[in-house]
Amino acid sequence: MSGRNLAVFHIASVHAGWFACVMGAAAGFPFLGAFVVGGLLLSSLWIGSESLSRAKAMAVVTLVGVAVDSCQMLAGLIVFDQTGGDPWAEPIAGLIVPVWMIALWLNFSIVLRPLLSFFRQRLLLAALLGGIGGVVAYRGGAELGALSLAGGTYALLSIGLAWSALFPFAVYVDARMATRADGSLQGDRAGEEFVSC
Repeated sequence: MSGRNLAVFHIASVHAGWFACVMGAAAGFPFLGAFVVGGLLLSSLWIGSESLSRAKAMAVVTLVGVAVDSCQMLAGLIVFDQTGGDPWAEPIAGLIVPVWMIALWLNFSIVLRPLLSFFRQRLLLAALLGGIGGVVAYRGGAELGALSLAGGTYALLSIGLAWSALFPFAVYVDARMATRADGSLQGDRAGEEFVSC
């Protein structure tokens, strides 16, 4: 697949994953997002390169993102009250965000290397756009009925601050994993780009 077609695939897939997770949760089909993102993940790893280093970066970013969102949930800022008793929609053991929200983090991590490596030398821009994009995405999810922002302005402020840190962190993690990829010329270049910022 050509570079342009690959970029189009990843842009389309990240949007498809977001809508499947959010709209599925809002419509009472929270499992839908997990299945769609799972398929997108397998497709992305199959057609991409450096699958092992990408998978490691995805795992780290997803785990940290889920931990941050779970803390915001436990603080009462984000509420998942549209569960209807569905275990796919409920927080896991009351401590971890629902499965569809975990799938959202995985969906974001899929596009780190193919689309977001541009930010490796622009971490301040990543922080700014992360803060804005995080607020827009979570507010959109709330308006669609997938979750509630019980903290109002405080919830949006917390989400914005979290994403201002999480987006550059995700870019950093991906760059480090690319650098460590065994025998990867692209990984070496990624490391050189990142170190030069």
